[in-house]
Amino acid sequence: MSEIRLSASLYQRFQTCPKSAVFSIDHEAKAFSKPSLRAALGNVSHKLIEDSVRIPQDWKSDQIHDWFEVNWETFVEKQYAELVEKWAPNIVPKPRSWPGYFATRASAKTLVIKNSGLLPPKTSVPTNSSTTGDDSKGVSLPLVERFLSSSDLGIVGKPDFVFLENDKATIYDYKFGNNQLDLDKHKLQMYFYYILVESVVNMKVGRLAIVASSNRVWEIPSDLKQIKDLENDIPRVLEALNSGKVMALPSTQNCKFCPFKSICEPFRKANIEIYPHRPMAIVGEVLQTKPVGENFQELSIKPERGPDQEEIKVFGIPREYGVRVGDTVFISDNLEFRDERLIGFSWNTRLIIQG
Repeated sequence: MSEIRLSASLYQRFQTCPKSAVFSIDHEAKAFSKPSLRAALGNVSHKLIEDSVRIPQDWKSDQIHDWFEVNWETFVEKQYAELVEKWAPNIVPKPRSWPGYFATRASAKTLVIKNSGLLPPKTSVPTNSSTTGDDSKGVSLPLVERFLSSSDLGIVGKPDFVFLENDKATIYDYKFGNNQLDLDKHKLQMYFYYILVESVVNMKVGRLAIVASSNRVWEIPSDLKQIKDLENDIPRVLEALNSGKVMALPSTQNCKFCPFKSICEPFRKANIEIYPHRPMAIVGEVLQTKPVGENFQELSIKPERGPDQEEIKVFGIPREYGVRVGDTVFISDNLEFRDERLIGFSWNTRLIIQG
């Protein structure tokens, strides 16, 4: 395993479940992690905001509007193509049906068209500010989506916007979707950026803020004690990740969206149920396969666990999986329980053939 650099998201994953954090940086295990619809929308929005700071200052609102429309569609199609590739053979919904699609689009458009009231003059943004750099001590501001890495602390990150304000660095991060104003949830990430920017840019940080929809800026108070506690905790987390000797913390909340359930033995032993007789994963031997139309099939499965190990039927599975009688399958995520013995397969349900 190569030298680990700790990001805010990796740190947060470690706090939730150390074992999941180790899986997320393992080369083979990372293949189990697939993008979500909300993450795809976030990537589109961030890319648009990043590129918009270089729009000529003399452009009128209708020119910016046209620029946004063209680039939004282009970036969405790229994200959709990536989702299709990563989730194959599952059938990914078309973009306009993604949760939060129109709200996120409106938020991004507002920030692109009206960001002159929030951000520094575009003339102050260097054309190469989105390039990557490693241990760039004394890099000049502003920085737009710049990858920063500190070998001193062993941390990395990509703040959305860092600019000079009253001789100190101000850090902005863009948030879209339902949790954009959940400031407590974003505080740790902003404190992580605080430490990273002071280390790499070699400048004191003055302000932290979340830029949300409707052209609003929400301040994150800088609690210096919490920031120092976080900085002191980084070596402990890095040591644990490098050793790989960490515990799993299986629970309904921790495991619900974890992509590594199929390779996590503590999860399988925990036998977690979302509701009584509604397991978070179906594991068992395929007894029968039944074609349903040209593209789908229904599986009859004898589960490893459950009352009398009664047969379970899972329908709506793409035939391209190539499941055969006698295979052991692991099916998890977004299981649509019609009843205890009849389950629907969704576009983002995971199926792993284990033998």
